[in-house]
Amino acid sequence: MKKFIVISFIFSLLITPFLTKAQGSLCNGATLSCSGNSLFTFPAGVSSPATTGQPGPNYGCLGTTPNPAWYYMQITQSGDINIEMHTTPQRDIDFICWGPFPAPVANACTALLTGSTPSPGSHHASGPGGGYPTLNTIDCSYDPSWQEWCYIPNAQVGQYYILLITNYSNQACDISFSQISGNGASGCNPDALNNGPICEGDTLKLTASSPSPNPQYYWSGPNNFSSSLQNPVIPNATTANSGDYSVITIVGSTFSQEDVTTAIIHPKPNLTLNADTICIGQSASLLASGANTYVWSPGGTANPLNVSPTVSTNYTVIGTTTFGCKDTTTTFITVNPKPVVTATSAAICALDSATITASGAATYLWSNGFNTPQIKVSPSLTTTYKVIGISAQNCVDSTTTTVTVNPNPNITINDVDICAGKTAQLSVLNGSASDTYQWSNGNTGDVIIVSPPATTLFWVNATDINGCKDSDSAFVNIHAVPSAQFMADPNKATTENPTINFVDQSTNADIWKWTFGESFAPNNTSALQSPAHTYNGVGEYIIWLYVQSTFGCRDSIHHSVIIENPYAFYIPNAFSPNSINIENTTFKAKGIGIDNEKYEMLIYDRWGKVIFETKDMDAGWNGKLNNTGEFVPSGVYVYYIRFKQKYGVEKEFCGHVTLF
Repeated sequence: MKKFIVISFIFSLLITPFLTKAQGSLCNGATLSCSGNSLFTFPAGVSSPATTGQPGPNYGCLGTTPNPAWYYMQITQSGDINIEMHTTPQRDIDFICWGPFPAPVANACTALLTGSTPSPGSHHASGPGGGYPTLNTIDCSYDPSWQEWCYIPNAQVGQYYILLITNYSNQACDISFSQISGNGASGCNPDALNNGPICEGDTLKLTASSPSPNPQYYWSGPNNFSSSLQNPVIPNATTANSGDYSVITIVGSTFSQEDVTTAIIHPKPNLTLNADTICIGQSASLLASGANTYVWSPGGTANPLNVSPTVSTNYTVIGTTTFGCKDTTTTFITVNPKPVVTATSAAICALDSATITASGAATYLWSNGFNTPQIKVSPSLTTTYKVIGISAQNCVDSTTTTVTVNPNPNITINDVDICAGKTAQLSVLNGSASDTYQWSNGNTGDVIIVSPPATTLFWVNATDINGCKDSDSAFVNIHAVPSAQFMADPNKATTENPTINFVDQSTNADIWKWTFGESFAPNNTSALQSPAHTYNGVGEYIIWLYVQSTFGCRDSIHHSVIIENPYAFYIPNAFSPNSINIENTTFKAKGIGIDNEKYEMLIYDRWGKVIFETKDMDAGWNGKLNNTGEFVPSGVYVYYIRFKQKYGVEKEFCGHVTLF
């Protein structure tokens, strides 16, 4: 039966090569580790081939766990993670991986490491792609090979994972692994550095880096030093500032491990120098003490220094210890005065150039090899230049000047897609609150709202507080808005044939949705371009058409259709009360599909006087005034009839009837 080594690790696509971590046989002892595209190598254990591993975890496809070592990771960037593992020289290794967990290993070990053993004879596939996911076992393999692959799909920010690798061979070898693919990433410890060793009086610069997103930094050190800056400085450092400086990072509620950098500050030399007075043509011996090496100005590096000045002169000596720390002292001898060399400084933006000028001497020699008073430089980083000035009497002085290189802003704006007539928001990304912006349309600020009539390119110039600039551009892409329109054929029908065909007349539409006005009907909607609908009753129905383009631009419109009962209406044009045909003795209309409750008929004489009125369709006019008394004279009379159809449409008729 095979045994295994366990490694819990933190993956990151952003970190430096892996750091070797100590191995342990217990999951609770897992250490935070980092991985990435660089290779992580550690010596495999060979001393515990019979180790059964920590009690509690389900080791899935693994039968035994020899020589275990544990690591864990916290995900800081969501995505897939694919890890390749191999040995040098080639030895059989195996692994199992569990996760995800909401907390580090202390809360995930033992009983929370669950899974089940695959069928006998199964083993991990060759190459990337995953093994046997079951419960919280992400991947597992006992393939008798010197190379394995661990695949973690869809890791999410804030999750934790644990990985176990075993040296089944129990032979000496180095185990190496690295992330070979996937867009996932995880956090890593900070890296603490300092600019030492430095000398007393210099500025101690502490620097920290972390691939975690937006971490908080916390420093501590000698003399109760503390700082929350990423890169704090201690100006005019003394030897009391020497010692260990530690830093941790916090992202959310997650604390990193501590990293330590040791600062060494060497004392400055304590120079002493004799003074002398000489005559022209005489020599003087200048002897400096207190340092290891000396530079005289003017003169050289000899000590003692034999000089033969012709005029009174100040001699300056710079003493340097074996650690490179310096001190300066002077003595007065009758000598020609040395020149006083000064140089201008400058501040530029990245990729720009600066002109610096030295003055106070006759000739010059710069630390970059130039020998003119004025030089043009284009440093990529902030740089200090030294210039030596030589007087006409060959006396020497020097100075330094700094050209400060300020980084250019690095802004981004992204393309925006909108429907015609809508507004788009263009925002500057990666800018600073102190930056100023000038847009191509004349607007300022880091956010603008625009509504161009057509696809338009916008650009923006950014200027930071140092006057450094950057620019970017983006398109506002305009997408056509569909125009909804349709025709109902017919737009009026009866219950005998209540089917209406709807013909789409929209433009720029790719998606259609219809509602036919029958809210409770099961077929009240349709996604066809030109559907048909059969109505279940009389009435006026409101039909809505909603259209949409593939980009998502929308429009809608509505029309109405009428479904009515079969309708017929007949009005006679003459009648005679004396007719032998009983149907012709009264004047009344006949019809079907009429609401008798909404019926009204009036008869007028030639002078417009109402001579008969009824609200009963079955009550006709018998030719008498108000249907009583004597018959009115024979002649032509005017009728006015008004009623509603049974589905609610009002009708009016006005005409002439002849009384015989």
